[in-house]
Parts: sequence; structure tokens; C-alpha cells
Amino acid sequence: ATGDSPAKMFTPAKIAAVATISNINEIDPSREALTRSQNPAIQSYARDMIAEHTRFEQQLRDMLNRKKMLEEDNALSLQLKRNAQPTLDSLRSKQGMEFDKAYVNQQLESHDITLKTLDTSLIPLATDPDMKTMLQNQVRPAVVRHLERIKQIQNAMIAGRAS
Repeated sequence: ATGDSPAKMFTPAKIAAVATISNINEIDPSREALTRSQNPAIQSYARDMIAEHTRFEQQLRDMLNRKKMLEEDNALSLQLKRNAQPTLDSLRSKQGMEFDKAYVNQQLESHDITLKTLDTSLIPLATDPDMKTMLQNQVRPAVVRHLERIKQIQNAMIAGRAS
């Protein structure tokens, strides 16, 4: 424990660091899905994840540049970074249906954690009005859509195996 108050743990610069690694943690596994999955729904989802998270990252970069702000790592961003490579390594070790299942599970977990973090920490503690607006009005609705979509893909995969 750093002893920092929640407000100090989630300054705008620290929220930006969490947002960046969250984007990377969606883009990199999705790139793997484009080359490893044969499932058209997963490939479509992966393309959309790459496009949307790349766009969010560019919007964040533009905001940070306008505000002359740099990202600042914190416990959460560092934890997300530490988990990124083992997740990619695990995905890269899989093929076929095993890969699809692992990718879907990774996306479910990642988006679920992101949504909870947005709702419990990032949005409530965001002090920069532009960042708070972006998180509330753009990022959160997108995360909800992504989570619902990956749940639909998972359900379709389960139904396909059951028949």
C-alpha cells in the first residue's frame, strides 16, 4: 500500500496511464485473433476492437497533448502491464477452438474488469472535466457494448458446440 488517498491514486495523469494500457490490452490480443481465429464473428470483433481502441487511444493522446500532460504510472497501470505479456504468451500458445475460447474469455474478463474500474474508480475520481466526460460518454458505453458483444459470441460458440 502506498498510503495515497484515492484522489492521489487516480490523478488525471494516472487515469491516462490506466486508459493507455487498457487500450493496448485490447489491441494486442485482438491482433492475435485476426491471425489465429477462423471464426468470422471473432475476426470481426477483433477488427472492431483494434479500430475502436486505437481511436480511443488517439483521442486520449490528443487530449494529453492539448493539456501538456504526461501519463503517470500507478499501481493499477503497472499491474495491467505486468499481466499483458503472460496473457499474450498464453494466447500465442493456442490454436483453433482452444485459441477462440481463450480469446473470448480474455475479452470477457478484460472488459468486465475495465467496466468495474470505470464505475468504481476512474469515473468517480476523475477531476479533469474533459477526461471525465470522455470516460462517461465515450469509453464506458463502448466497454458495455464490447462486453455484450463478446458475451453473444461466447453464447453462439457454446450453442454451436452443443448442437
